[in-house]
Amino acid sequence: MNCEDCRDFLDAYLDNELDVASVIRFQQHLHECGECRDAFGARRSLQTLLRRKEMRFELPPELQGSVKRLLARETSHIEVPARTRRVIPLSIPWAIAAALVFFAGLVWLNPAAPFRSAAQAPIVAEITSSHIRSLLADHLLDVPSSDQHTVKPWFAGKVEYSPPVKDLAAQGFHLAGGRLDYVNKRDVAVLVYDCHKHLISLFVWPVTGKPPSGESVFTQEGYNIVHWADNGMIYWAVSDAEKDVLRKFCDAIKG
Repeated sequence: MNCEDCRDFLDAYLDNELDVASVIRFQQHLHECGECRDAFGARRSLQTLLRRKEMRFELPPELQGSVKRLLARETSHIEVPARTRRVIPLSIPWAIAAALVFFAGLVWLNPAAPFRSAAQAPIVAEITSSHIRSLLADHLLDVPSSDQHTVKPWFAGKVEYSPPVKDLAAQGFHLAGGRLDYVNKRDVAVLVYDCHKHLISLFVWPVTGKPPSGESVFTQEGYNIVHWADNGMIYWAVSDAEKDVLRKFCDAIKG
């Protein structure tokens, strides 16, 4: 797949309209092409931002009044035929109002949160795509082993850090092995666990810059994702397991 084909497939991929073979070709091209990956990230960021629950809000009375006054001032000079006077106020002014409400609400409610989410959206998309690709393209494991002392040293020389590998069988999460992947423009270690036939991919790499505070939870294409930082490492866990199961897994990793 070339760049032109990839750009043509962006919307179809985001809407889950591609067949499996096209999905694999599309994701492979994104893995190899930084420009197309950036274009995909921008499109995904916008989609994710618009779908967030935080975008739904009650407009404060003060802002309602400001919008109404602005609309009255901007439309006062428009001459409307009698037959259409009941139509245009519902179409043009309220379309303008919707746009004003949308963008004003972003700043009014929480100036930082939507933009912080948008910044994370490309990585959320990459993490999800990498997990799906590992299942579709038979690249789930590079080192299949339930022994943490086999999996951990396998990454030596392949990444510039030593990922923490834990045996969580007692908590119901069985180590299946690990693999090398490419996320956020770098090679990263991925640890794979199994919980009642639900596979969990745990992406791990060192913190660069200011680490995120707290824990973030996302849902992407039917997959649950939990993100946090701990002991100098960034963690992204993704799985089709239920949220409470994935949270239990993350707590076990942190413990």
